[in-house]
Amino acid sequence: MWATTACVAAMVLPSTQPTTSRTRLSSPLMARRDPVVPRRTLYKSFVDTGGGEALIGLISIGAITYGANVRQGIEGSAETLESSCQVRDADAAHTPSFLATSGQLRLKSTERSVTFIAPATTGMVDVMWLRDADSQELISAFSNKRKAAEPELTTTLRVGQTVVPLLHYTDEVGVVWRGPTFTVS
Repeated sequence: MWATTACVAAMVLPSTQPTTSRTRLSSPLMARRDPVVPRRTLYKSFVDTGGGEALIGLISIGAITYGANVRQGIEGSAETLESSCQVRDADAAHTPSFLATSGQLRLKSTERSVTFIAPATTGMVDVMWLRDADSQELISAFSNKRKAAEPELTTTLRVGQTVVPLLHYTDEVGVVWRGPTFTVS
């Protein structure tokens, strides 16, 4: 008799173990309650305190540094090609063309925009550069990474300056072609 009374009492009496609520989700799934600052407000407060000018300066310095490193790399490869390859005078098939204009840019009266165009008749040009005829200084270099059929190198030169164009073709290993001197007029 006692056994049946204990079973009935267990069914009627409330349990002493804690119960969990089944109507609400647990806290990790609930929405955040801390304040969120939008990006626009952060940017606006940064600009209002004068940070916009500093940010523009930092971006400019980064772009200039990157451009200088790329230019040094291309000029270095041109110097290496010229010193390690046989330099030949260009024949009719390897002679580049020049186009000198006063340009649409705001150039001084003593400057011209000169475009050096490599011929596409003999193969693909990978590196082309201009050297000053008097001082032998490397003026400008171009790497044809896009594999254009007729790559162009445009630079600003002084009127009366004499330059020598040099070309290297991908399929002609060990040869650099030197074009005729060009005097800017």
